[in-house]
Amino acid sequence: MTSDSSAQCLRDRILSFLNHPLTEIGGAALNAFLSLPSVENWKPVNVYGLEVTKALDIGLPFSFLVGNDSASSHRQEVGAKVGRNEEPPEILMSEVHAGALLSNWGASVEFVPRQAYPTPDIHVKWSEGAAVDVEVVRGKRRHLHKAIQERLNDFCGVLRPGDRDFNFIGFIADASNEGDLNSMFEAALGLLSGDVAEVPNKWCIRAVALEKRDEVVSGRSAELFAPFWWSLDEPSYFAISTLIGGTENPTTVYIHSLIPDASYRNPIERKATSGQRRLDFPYIIGFDVSELPRAHERILNQLHSDFETWSHVSAVMLFEPRFWYGAERKEYIVSIHSNPYASVGLPEQLASLASGNRFSVEFMLSTSSA
Repeated sequence: MTSDSSAQCLRDRILSFLNHPLTEIGGAALNAFLSLPSVENWKPVNVYGLEVTKALDIGLPFSFLVGNDSASSHRQEVGAKVGRNEEPPEILMSEVHAGALLSNWGASVEFVPRQAYPTPDIHVKWSEGAAVDVEVVRGKRRHLHKAIQERLNDFCGVLRPGDRDFNFIGFIADASNEGDLNSMFEAALGLLSGDVAEVPNKWCIRAVALEKRDEVVSGRSAELFAPFWWSLDEPSYFAISTLIGGTENPTTVYIHSLIPDASYRNPIERKATSGQRRLDFPYIIGFDVSELPRAHERILNQLHSDFETWSHVSAVMLFEPRFWYGAERKEYIVSIHSNPYASVGLPEQLASLASGNRFSVEFMLSTSSA
């Protein structure tokens, strides 16, 4: 089967799943996906909702870059990953999403090839106004989750099934702080049922009766067991482990961790101090905050205080693709924060969007939502 016939077969399978015809932008998204190099090698056993969602999620941002030769390496790498049934590199897709948004706002977008010296990721220009350098970064919390899960595994490795006739539930403000993490688990080894150990505003660990396991792992666990200083409104994540064997009711260890401010600020700071820009050009840091809950709100105070020392940074653009399951609607949530101390200001086309408030960029992909 030729590549053209393979792509047509995949197109037919995707279209046959849809309940409603695609809109113009929906059709463009599907075409952009199917035109990615090597995507014809993607041969899913079934084409259902997940497969259709994947095709449109990847195709939509590329639909704004059709005919853009500078995006060829991005298309090549993403298509190769899809053809091998692998996920595209996250930072690469973050660059594609940033380019798509800027293109949607009327800009000419040029992806800059990697050089031996620091360069921005994207050069952007409108027909009128200065060219803009854009550097893209993606916020991650995976390394924090990995750190706490590894330390949790070490802790559970010290315990033998049946050693403890109670569960543990812990709360740590900053799992990236190895000292705090170690102190919490060391304190846990000395607990008896009903005991609590804590260092206020840093960590707390409780020994909770086995019969309360359902409460420990429930959605209300923080509400029921968190210390007074724990913020129920802040985004958090958890790690869990269970000691199987020894008793009919195994011991469960459940740890909550807040996402520290450093996870929001550090990626921006790295790009602000990287030198990946041209002198005398507006410089924007595009920050993909898909993994960082409530980033648009949490980042504001620190960002405004940093701007005074980052006069070379014209603005920070926070964006998150909210590409939910399905073929109906895709949305970006964006906020653009202009630096009042910038030595080079934004072009008018971006300055008009840079209120600092969140706004939505929506695309209706099928007639059921048009």
